[in-house]
Amino acid sequence: MLRFLHSALILTAALWIGGLAALAFVVAPIVFRTAGSRELAGTIFGTILRTFTWVEVVLALIAAVSMAVFLILSRPPAPLDWARAGLLSALILLLVGTMFVNSAAAETRPQCGSFDREPATAAEGEARVRFDRLHSWSVRLVGTQLLVGGLLLALSAGRRWG
Repeated sequence: MLRFLHSALILTAALWIGGLAALAFVVAPIVFRTAGSRELAGTIFGTILRTFTWVEVVLALIAAVSMAVFLILSRPPAPLDWARAGLLSALILLLVGTMFVNSAAAETRPQCGSFDREPATAAEGEARVRFDRLHSWSVRLVGTQLLVGGLLLALSAGRRWG
């Protein structure tokens, strides 16, 4: 049972972090390079991100349940197990933070006007400043998720399981 739980944790974390890495380092650059306009690229990539967020939520739930059951069944859990649980908790908190930031960015986006031209009004300019700030926070949070998730995977892969 412990091996199954360990496998579930590694698989969900790998899909989660691998998916984020693929979006950040492969999909986003391709979409923004080939879409023809920033407006269209943002619409396409925003849709992809919103969809992947729900994948992340499902993977986070599976990982959290696997980790919790593992800690309950381990007698007693090793310090490394608690470290992994802490990293998973941090990863989930980062996901929640990213969801809030991305939600605020999505609410701000319609007020920005077209990103393919300069702001037409002062209100559009202010909205773009807010959107850019939220986008920067989103990028930081995702980057931190990649780091924390990579560390979680490294600690999980290096552990011998019962």
